[in-house]
Amino acid sequence: LKRQVPAIPNHNEIRDMIYEIGKFERMISEIEYPINNMRLDVAWKRIRTGNPSYAFEVQIGGNFFEALTKLKHAWDKWNSKPFLVTTEKYQVEARRLLEGSFHEIEHVAKIVNWKKIKDLYEVEKKAKDLKTEIEIM
Repeated sequence: LKRQVPAIPNHNEIRDMIYEIGKFERMISEIEYPINNMRLDVAWKRIRTGNPSYAFEVQIGGNFFEALTKLKHAWDKWNSKPFLVTTEKYQVEARRLLEGSFHEIEHVAKIVNWKKIKDLYEVEKKAKDLKTEIEIM
């Protein structure tokens, strides 16, 4: 019996889950947040007029250097906590870049497997739905 490997959601599906998690956490969650002529996939702010407290880049392939550049800029500019969301396959490459070219943010940056984002999204969505059903929220 071959075990079913879950299909990896596409970039925008993962990005949208992060956006929703931010809203569940009562953050001001924004997609395609502008930074230095680039855009962060998702930024979470505590207050609408504030700077992002959390910066997310989803990279399930492609240009890790660019993703980490955006995260480093967010940390340098706003002291945002940087998150790189990726797959098992690319975690090693991302870690190598963090230890090398991006060593300044190695101590703060988090490399997160997309499955953990999906799990968190599903748990938070279920909690929100239950709270709505029970009328706690």
